[in-house]
Amino acid sequence: YQKPEPQRKQDDALQHEVKRLRQELKRVTEERDILKKAAVDSTCQRNTLFKNLFWRLKFQCFPRPVV
Repeated sequence: YQKPEPQRKQDDALQHEVKRLRQELKRVTEERDILKKAAVDSTCQRNTLFKNLFWRLKFQCFPRPVV
């Protein structure tokens, strides 16, 4: 019930290739996510909740311009 030797070698090679491609996909996906996060951070679109709270606190402390 065993597969012939050439077919087993081909299956092993395919399994090895699939494993290598999965590892590469994981690495590339992680790199993409890191670059996405860096791009968002550099355009100041991240942490908007904190920035909005700080902006509100600043204007609550000084509701009128100080002359």
